[in-house]
Amino acid sequence: MVLMKEYLYYNLGELALKLAATWLLLTPLQTNAFWGAELGARIICVLGSTILVIKEIQALEAIEKAG
Repeated sequence: MVLMKEYLYYNLGELALKLAATWLLLTPLQTNAFWGAELGARIICVLGSTILVIKEIQALEAIEKAG
């Protein structure tokens, strides 16, 4: 079940990741740092979200089997 608190944490985490990645990539990549950081942050967030969704589905299935 998706809760608003977790969604807020996800959005804040994605923003922090994008800012940090842009800051780190700004010197070596210059203007390419913006799209590079965006792409990298999106990939990391999608992987993290996918893992969390799979865990949530497994937890719900375990609850259904127990009850």
